[in-house]
Amino acid sequence: MKWRKLKLMKLNIGCGRDIRAGYNNIDLYHVDPRVIKLDIEKLVDSYPENSVDEIVASDVIEHISHLKVRSVLKMWISVLKSGGLLYIKTPDIEKQIECVQNNTWNSAVLSNMIFGGQDSDGNYHKCAFKRQELINLLVEYGMDVQPIKFEHFRLTADIKHSANANMIVVSKKI
Repeated sequence: MKWRKLKLMKLNIGCGRDIRAGYNNIDLYHVDPRVIKLDIEKLVDSYPENSVDEIVASDVIEHISHLKVRSVLKMWISVLKSGGLLYIKTPDIEKQIECVQNNTWNSAVLSNMIFGGQDSDGNYHKCAFKRQELINLLVEYGMDVQPIKFEHFRLTADIKHSANANMIVVSKKI
C-alpha cells in the first residue's frame, strides 16, 4: 500500500506583509500576488465549516468592530476541523493600561497602540480584550486554550520604536 501525504489547509488571515509558506495568506488590503484578497469577516463564504486545520490571526482580531468580533470569532472557529488550531496574537489591554499607569507610555503612545497606526485603510483597531475574557470566549466557542504567552518587550516612551504589549493565545477545537 502506498501512503500519500495529506496537505493541511492552513490560513494566515489578515496577513499584511507576513506572507507564510504553506498557508493561504489572506488580506483585504495588502496587495501582493501571493495574497488572496478576501474579507476575513466572511471567511465561511470561501471555506466551509470543518474544512481548515489551522488559522493564524496575528495582529488582526483587534481590527474587527467590537460589535461584530464575537460572531466573527465564532465563524472562524466554525471553519476549523475538530482538533484544528487557532493562533491569535492581539494587544494585551491590561498590559497597555499598566504601561500608562507606570509612565512607560504617554497618551500619544497609548493612543497609537490602542487605536492602531491609522495610516492606511484597515489599520484601525476597533476592539480589545482582557486576557480572561478572550479565554472565556474561546472556551465558550468550543476551544481548549493553552497557557497565554506574552510579548512585553521593547515597551518604551518612543512612539516610533516601542513595540505593542501583545498576548499570544493558542487554542484547539474540541
